[in-house]
Amino acid sequence: MSQFNRSYFDYNSTTPLLPDVKKAITKAMDIFGNPSSTHSVGQQSRELIETSRDVIAKRLAVKSSQILFTGSATESNNQVLNSFLSPFIKNQEPVHILYSAIEHSSVRAYIEWMQSLGIDCDEIQVDGKGLIDLDHLKSQIKPHTKLIVVMLCNNEVGTIQPIKEIVEIAKAHDIKVHTDAVQALGKIDVNADDLGVDFLSFSGHKIYAPKGVGGLYVKDEETLSSLLHGGGHERRLRAGTENILGIAALKVAFEAIDPVGYNALITPLRNYFLDQLVTIEGAVVHTDTQISVCNTLNVGFKGLDGVNLAMSLDLDGFSVSTGSACSSGSIEPSPVLSAMGIDEVLNKGSLRLSLGLYNTKENIDKFMISLNTAIAQART
Repeated sequence: MSQFNRSYFDYNSTTPLLPDVKKAITKAMDIFGNPSSTHSVGQQSRELIETSRDVIAKRLAVKSSQILFTGSATESNNQVLNSFLSPFIKNQEPVHILYSAIEHSSVRAYIEWMQSLGIDCDEIQVDGKGLIDLDHLKSQIKPHTKLIVVMLCNNEVGTIQPIKEIVEIAKAHDIKVHTDAVQALGKIDVNADDLGVDFLSFSGHKIYAPKGVGGLYVKDEETLSSLLHGGGHERRLRAGTENILGIAALKVAFEAIDPVGYNALITPLRNYFLDQLVTIEGAVVHTDTQISVCNTLNVGFKGLDGVNLAMSLDLDGFSVSTGSACSSGSIEPSPVLSAMGIDEVLNKGSLRLSLGLYNTKENIDKFMISLNTAIAQART
């Protein structure tokens, strides 16, 4: 990994492949059989899939039969939501869905589409730290509320949500809970059984595995319907021949997950970074480090344009984001920061800085020189 660009500060967007993940992919290239085939070549692929499923299930403290492989966390999130659309369409049953104001675009966009079809959906407010307002959640519950969607850790500011408390509220009303754990895996302990959720989505490329593979924990498969229709893959819950290379890589990435070691490495770097950022005139830190994952800092710079800052930094060899990478091409203010009550001007002047395994104090120092130069030039 010595050739990796160590000026990368966008790990919440995507991560490089671990060396062992690369090796696993190379090895799996020789396992080419269709896992649905009954012959030995096909069954070799099937064995790889099921071994990987066992590893992931053990890491999440659930049964192997509760793990479903998908093509991405976006697909996983969509599939959960789609499962609550089917009763409305088929039986015209009233359906109400609650979702947090800071969800990933893969949830927000699908919710908007569901609303266009007539599904009753309401947003749960967050406070200035990005934490779910539990009282507001309780007030929004209706007799026909079927699902609550709240991400475990936010991708832009890093806030960790009180999922277990949300589950307690939901269960009292016989409501299912889905959490997007994409930004949580590897950073905090993720025990799906202990959390009590009904669904939990995850992604490979946020934990040093490749893009194009994700998964979904499903407590009871009777509550999930297929999003894709075709063959009987994944217990008839996800049509399409399985991604052998991606699944092999995901297994190794899950085996490498070590939240304790990760926090020991990243937290001092984050604190070192933060100490320097707050010395900049007009800097406003949106991340509350007491209730957030250890690698994420979201900082606004009064009177400046975040996109222009990001471009200047990029020209100097530093990769940062102005928000969620799935929407960072947009010039619109971040919906997450807006939901936290941050005004539009400061919102548009914000950068998301996310650390990972290959950051060092030295490249933070170099980054700060570049950032201070870019800010000075922007203010002249």
